Amino acid sequence: MKNLKQQVLCSNIKSHTKTRRKGQVFKKYILLFLMILTTVFEVDAQKAFDSDNLEIKGITQKVDRNGWLYFKEDVELKKGDLFLLHAEAMGLGDNDKMVLKKEIVDKLGITHVKYKQEYKGFPVDGGEYIVHLKDCLEYLANGVIVENINLNTKPEISENEAFEIAKKATKSKLFAWENIKLEQELRIEQKDSSATYLPKPEMVIALKKGKSLKERNYSFVYRFNIEVEEPYAVYQVDVDAATGEVFNMFNTVVDCFSQSKAMPQSKHLISDFIGSEEKLLPTGSASLPYYGTQSIQTKFHNGLFSDYYYLKDNTRGNGIKTKDYYSWSKIKDSDNNWPNSDGKYTQAHWTIEKAWDYFLDSYGLDGTNGNGKKVKIKANWNNENANYHGNLFGQRINVGKTSSDNHLSTLDILGHEYTHGVTQYSANLDYYGESGALNESFSDIFGTMVENYADGVNFDWTMGEDASWIIRDISDPTLYGQPDTYLGSNWVSTSGPDYGGVHTNSGVQNKWFYLLSEGGTLNGVSVQGIGKEKAAKIAFRNLTKYLTRFSNYTSARIGAINSAIDLYGHCSFEEIQTTNAWAAVGVGNEFVGNCVQIIGPHIICLDFINPSIPIVFKAIGLPGSTFTWSQIPNTWNYSINGNGNKYLKVSSISSIGTANLKVNSSQGGSDTHYVIVRKCKIHPHPCDEMKK
Repeated sequence: MKNLKQQVLCSNIKSHTKTRRKGQVFKKYILLFLMILTTVFEVDAQKAFDSDNLEIKGITQKVDRNGWLYFKEDVELKKGDLFLLHAEAMGLGDNDKMVLKKEIVDKLGITHVKYKQEYKGFPVDGGEYIVHLKDCLEYLANGVIVENINLNTKPEISENEAFEIAKKATKSKLFAWENIKLEQELRIEQKDSSATYLPKPEMVIALKKGKSLKERNYSFVYRFNIEVEEPYAVYQVDVDAATGEVFNMFNTVVDCFSQSKAMPQSKHLISDFIGSEEKLLPTGSASLPYYGTQSIQTKFHNGLFSDYYYLKDNTRGNGIKTKDYYSWSKIKDSDNNWPNSDGKYTQAHWTIEKAWDYFLDSYGLDGTNGNGKKVKIKANWNNENANYHGNLFGQRINVGKTSSDNHLSTLDILGHEYTHGVTQYSANLDYYGESGALNESFSDIFGTMVENYADGVNFDWTMGEDASWIIRDISDPTLYGQPDTYLGSNWVSTSGPDYGGVHTNSGVQNKWFYLLSEGGTLNGVSVQGIGKEKAAKIAFRNLTKYLTRFSNYTSARIGAINSAIDLYGHCSFEEIQTTNAWAAVGVGNEFVGNCVQIIGPHIICLDFINPSIPIVFKAIGLPGSTFTWSQIPNTWNYSINGNGNKYLKVSSISSIGTANLKVNSSQGGSDTHYVIVRKCKIHPHPCDEMKK
C-alpha cells in the first residue's frame, strides 16, 4: 500500500490533471519553438554543420544539426579518414586532435569507433565523436567538437596547492584515505599494498558544470575525485590551474531519488581482517523479505577458530560483495541457509546478481563494463535512498531503507542503480540537464526490465512498489509529478535544482519506452506496441552504441531510430513505431516518407580464387510495393524476380568498375546503392588495406 504522503500526492496530481492539460499544448509549442531557436544557435557554431562548408557537403548525403553526419557511399571513407583527411573542415584547430579510445564490433558486424578530443594533449570535456562503419567504410558519425579553444596549459599553481584547495572545498570531516580500516580493506581486495583512495589529479580542459559546450565555458584544471565517508560522497573538484579557484565541485554519486532523508546513523565499527583459507563457490538458500526463498552465491571461510559462509559471489566476473554500510564487516552465516532476518543484506546481494544476469543473458554484457567489473554493496544504510558510484577500484551501491524499515533492495531500484554503471561505462551521460534526465531514464527502463527478467509474474510499471515506496510510474509519469511530454506539463528548468531536473524530466523517455512497448495514444499520436523486449533492445543499443556524454533528447530520438533500423531493418514496423513513440512524447515528427532501401554488398570481388558472385540485392519497402530497378551496368548479367520484383540476382560480371544501383517503389520513394567491383587481390578490401 502507498503511504499517506504518496496518497496525498496522487490525489493532488489527479485532481489537477485536467486543469494542467488545458494549457499544455499551447505551452508546449511555445517552449518548443524557443528550444529549437536555442538548439540551432548552439549547433550552428560547429563548423561541420555550416551551410557553406563545401568540404563536408561533398562527403555527406545529409546532416543533422544535433551532430549527426551521414556519409555518401561513394566517398569510401576508411577508418580514421574523417579526422585524418577532413580535420579542419570538422572544426579541429592546430592544437586539437581526436584520439581513438575504444573500438567495438557488434553482433551485427557494425564497427563503432569512439574518439575523444584533446587540446595540446589534454582531454576536453564533451569533445567526442562516434564513427560507425559497415564493410570497413565510415557511413555515419555523431558527436561534438569543441572549437576555438585558446587556453594556457602551463599550471600557475602546484599539484599540492591545488589538492589543499580541493580538500578544503569539500568541507568534509573524514576522507576515505584517512580511514585506516577502509584503506586496509582496499589493499586486501586489490592485493596491492600500495592501493589507496588518496587521489592523483588529472589535467583536463574542463567544462563549467551546466554550461553549453562553448570555448568560453572552459578552463584548464586539476581534477580530483575525492571520496569521503562522513557523510558518504565522491566529489569531483576541478581547481583552475591558473588562478587556484574552484571551477567545479559536485557529488558524483548518483541517487535513485531526487531527495533523501537521512535518519540517525550508527557509529562505525572495526572490521576484522583475519588471515584465512577461502575456498569453494557454494550456493546458499536465502529467505528474502520481498521475493521468497532464492538461491544466492556465497563464499566459504575455513578459519582457525570457526567456519562460516559470507556474502561474496565469485561466479560473476570479478565478484559481487555485500557488507554492512557502517561496519564494512562480512555478513556471515554458519550453514548457508540464510534467514529472513538477514534479508536486509541477502536481498541486496540477490537483486544485484539478477541485474548482472539480465544484462549478460540479454545483451552479452558481462558486468557493467563488459569485463566483469567488481560490484561492492553496502546495505542497511539509514537513508531513504539508494545510490551508485563507480571508481578506479570498483563500484559501490549503497542500499537504504524507508522510515518504516522497508529496505530499498527491490529488483527495480537496484536494477536502476546497476544500470548507472552500464551507462558510466558506455555513453557516460553527463549527470545534468537533458543528458542527466536520459541517464536517469535508462536506469528506470532497465531497472524495470530487471524486474521483468527475475520476477515477471509480478511485473508492473512502477518503481519501488515491493518496498511500499512507489516513486515513479513509467506508464504514466504524471502521477508522480514528471512530464510525459518534452517541455510539457511538469517539465522543469534544466538549469535548476536536482542537477537540472534529472529525476523529473526523465519521465519523457520513460513514457516513450512504455508507448513503444505497450502502445497507446498521446498528444494525438498513436503508437502500436512492439513489446518490452524489443523496445529494451533498441534502448540498450542506443545507450551503448550511439549516445555520447552530452546527448540531449533529440539525439536520443535519432540514436533510437538508427538502433531500430540496425536491429530490425529500414522501413520495419519497429522503426516506424520507434519514430512515432518519440513524436507522441513531443520529440520529432511521426514516421513519413521514403520507405525504400536496397540491401546487398558494397564490394564485389572478381578474383578467380574467391569470387563474390552470384550475388543477390534485395529491395525493401512498404507492404504491397512493386519495385523498378535501374542504373544496372551493361557488363552485368542479371535477373529480376520475387514478389514485387524485389530481388536483383547478378549471375556474372565481365569487368571491374563501380555502379550506383537504383530502385523505385510503386508506393513512392527510391533508394540508390553504391557498389565497387574489383579484383581484391590487386585492389584489396578496405579492411585488408588497414591490416597492412
